[in-house]
Amino acid sequence: ASGTLDDADTRIFGDESYGFLGMDLTCVDIDGDGYDDLLVADGHHYSEGNGDDWGLRQFNGAPAWSPELVPSEADATYTHDLMPTGSGTVFGMPLQIWDADDDGTADHLVVSATNGDGASTPENDAIWLVALADLGTSGPLEGLATVSIDLDEPGTLLALTTAPDLDGDGAAELVIGQTASDGSNTPGSLSFISGAPGVD
Repeated sequence: ASGTLDDADTRIFGDESYGFLGMDLTCVDIDGDGYDDLLVADGHHYSEGNGDDWGLRQFNGAPAWSPELVPSEADATYTHDLMPTGSGTVFGMPLQIWDADDDGTADHLVVSATNGDGASTPENDAIWLVALADLGTSGPLEGLATVSIDLDEPGTLLALTTAPDLDGDGAAELVIGQTASDGSNTPGSLSFISGAPGVD
């Protein structure tokens, strides 16, 4: 059998220049209705003025979706305040769901927010931990973050993943890979966090 993406049950099309909708995504049941909800990054804008209706989109799971959707039809949109700092803002790329308190149930969204424009300092680059229970209503995401982890590479390029238990301490690790995008040829680094700081 063969086909094309036009055969998909539903397609979501970005509607902002340089939005790069879908560069990362994750699914988890946020509203507790038994359907996984889709969180999708729609958060890269190369320069100011490309639009301000953008961020991290939440589309709630349902028995059926419309054949075509656009970001403005999301059930919630989570924004951030990095746009005024310059071009190349990257938000929500990458995303990860984490069982931060090691109770066997995913409970936090891990989301990156980086300036990403080759800036000489990473003053706005961070990873936020947001409790899934606090999601559901559109608004600024940084105000919901329970933990903010500052990054130490300018214009950081990131990778995120979680591991069940790398060191045998009974806690799931968050693994953060980072390297600079400012042309400094940094060798990069990996950081392992076992259980979220400040998360009960």
